Amino acid sequence: MGHRFDYDSNIKHTFEIDVPTMLTWITGGLAVKAFLNVELPVILKRVADLVMQLEDASLLHLEFQSTNDRDMAHRVGIMALLIGQRYPRRRLRQVVLYLGEGKVRMPKLLRVEGVTVEYELIDIRDFDAQALLATGNPGDCALALLARGGPESLRTILRQANRLPPEARERALSHLYVFSGLRRMSNQLRMEMKAMGITIDIEKNSILKDTRDSALAAGRMEGRMEGRVEGFAKLLEVRFGELPTWAQERLARATPVQIDRWTKSVFRADSLEVLLGKK
Repeated sequence: MGHRFDYDSNIKHTFEIDVPTMLTWITGGLAVKAFLNVELPVILKRVADLVMQLEDASLLHLEFQSTNDRDMAHRVGIMALLIGQRYPRRRLRQVVLYLGEGKVRMPKLLRVEGVTVEYELIDIRDFDAQALLATGNPGDCALALLARGGPESLRTILRQANRLPPEARERALSHLYVFSGLRRMSNQLRMEMKAMGITIDIEKNSILKDTRDSALAAGRMEGRMEGRVEGFAKLLEVRFGELPTWAQERLARATPVQIDRWTKSVFRADSLEVLLGKK
């Protein structure tokens, strides 16, 4: 199975650290009492994105999905059974938050031999970018890019992120860096930041360093050059948008040493040409 860039971990970080107002809207106004670390049995190799205990003692299982998955209902159903086994007699609500660019095409209802699985499917564009920006929450500021009207409000989003306190600013800008790949806006984001004089020190930014290093580590763990190239290509798409043919061909001819060197410099280069060499 090919390596796909993991946007979910960055979204999860946004929800856990900033507890954005968007989460309160999803819970229906119920406060989150605790984020539960739910690792499901190793045999399934699944970790639920977020499981939360709400103030009414019910559980909310929230999954983040950046692509349409025809098996989503099966996955949600399996996780419902396993979460229910670990936390018996708890009311469980399951929500999938779709982050992708294309139209949502996942079934919300599944019936298999007398078993019924049903979950709530929310498109992040059901939320309005301006309403998120009005909260002043750093997480909402980053998520606004993916919401309805977000791409058109890029400059406003960047301006608000840049005015946040230092730690929150770095967090919001780094998440915007990553989320822009979900809207094919990496180049536009980079150009706007440069025009506005907004900079990020990559080597001091733990989120972007972890994003870069985890992609490199995933490629190494695959043990195949194809996996390393694919993982690095996803990093490039996050940074620069869709890759032109010449860049894809250069990656196909790359050596392991080149991939390692380029990965370490991916967030410092101003363009693909600077990073990979002239066309």
